[in-house]
Amino acid sequence: EGVVKNVTDFGVFVDIGEEIDGLVHISDLTWNQRVKHPGEILKRGDRVRAKVIKVDPHAQKFSLGIKHLEADPWEGVENRFRKGNAVTGTITRVADFGVFVELEEGVEGLVHISELAREKVDSPHVLFKAGDSVSALVLSVDRTGKKISLSIRAYEEGMERKDLESYMSRPADPPENMTVLGEALTRAKMKVNGE
Repeated sequence: EGVVKNVTDFGVFVDIGEEIDGLVHISDLTWNQRVKHPGEILKRGDRVRAKVIKVDPHAQKFSLGIKHLEADPWEGVENRFRKGNAVTGTITRVADFGVFVELEEGVEGLVHISELAREKVDSPHVLFKAGDSVSALVLSVDRTGKKISLSIRAYEEGMERKDLESYMSRPADPPENMTVLGEALTRAKMKVNGE
């Protein structure tokens, strides 16, 4: 445990006592990859808990990690998000090349611009904004690279196909006038046969 002594662009310095400061690099603050500056999470004077990652006695440096006190959300991600599965998430960022979708805390997937819709999309900004909820199909999962590829286009095509299959497999109800006609023909047949 320690107190944040200084916040910089690359991380925070934590006073861990006995005149020792440890550095929590920005990449070791949180599993959330959207943090652009450490000041978004911590400020000077905050009390924090961290794990010692590395000690370099010659350079007198302590490397600390706050995110290491929690499980890595990417652990087992390939079992939770399998290729071909439908997922729903929230758009966290819209870029010129696609949209980023948060599937779980700390786990995002990318819908490339070519997978946004059937029609050619010139700018994802026209169709989507941060905060939108979307459904997509998982195209691939790269646990090591922490990348998940998604497709809104494939999801929508799959839903249309399911709707069509459901409609085609549904037993057709005869129109009301067909039922009346059928009953009339049955009565006429019975009269002809003397029933």
